[in-house]
Amino acid sequence: MEKVYIRDGHYWIEYHEDNRRPTRGAIIYIRHGLVQSIPEGCLRGTYNYLEPTKISYEGCAHITPQIDTTPTTLQDVLQSWGNVWVWEYLRISDNGLWLAEALHHGSAVLVCDGSYQPKLNKNLGAAAWTIECSST
Repeated sequence: MEKVYIRDGHYWIEYHEDNRRPTRGAIIYIRHGLVQSIPEGCLRGTYNYLEPTKISYEGCAHITPQIDTTPTTLQDVLQSWGNVWVWEYLRISDNGLWLAEALHHGSAVLVCDGSYQPKLNKNLGAAAWTIECSST
């Protein structure tokens, strides 16, 4: 391994192998600089800081490919929150695109009515709500 990359915020710190290692111990790497992206085919590794600009490399394994789990619809977002029973009767047209636009333009209006009656039951409550767009 000639180079090691360590994530630092939005950048990667690039370390180059120090060929002057005096023993057969762990490979030593010296900080070389910052890069914005790493090359294809990198492996995930383990390292230890020896000094602020020097690390020892312990070993590596293949990086598991990351799967894009970015939600594409409002339903995907709501499902990701769990407690899906809450959304069982949700009805929204256009996959929620109109809602995103209404929120963006400040024309979304939410009306909610709830009920909490502690004399009947302190552990239960109910609510119903609707969202409309004031510009359509």
